[in-house]
Amino acid sequence: MSTYEITYTFEGHYSGTPTEVLERSFETLANQQAEGIDIEHLGGTVTLGADGAVSEGTARYAAPTEGHVGWLAVHASLPISGIRRIEPPRQTPDGPRDES
Repeated sequence: MSTYEITYTFEGHYSGTPTEVLERSFETLANQQAEGIDIEHLGGTVTLGADGAVSEGTARYAAPTEGHVGWLAVHASLPISGIRRIEPPRQTPDGPRDES
């Protein structure tokens, strides 16, 4: 699997509170995993505007294809502003090496 980074630009283009948005995202992820889709959330960040509302977010996922990550965002009703593939960790004699 490859690692993908997805960026969301909210600026009022989402429904619910920030907490509801995050819950919906993780619920959608759990549903996809239950359907047998091999996708894993690896972490993310959320940026708040001056008014305390979510303005931007970034999340990383391990998934078979970019399409799997895109469908997650679509099904969770998240405003995608970009998806990019991040190369898998390089192999060392001791196993994968974290490049972060």
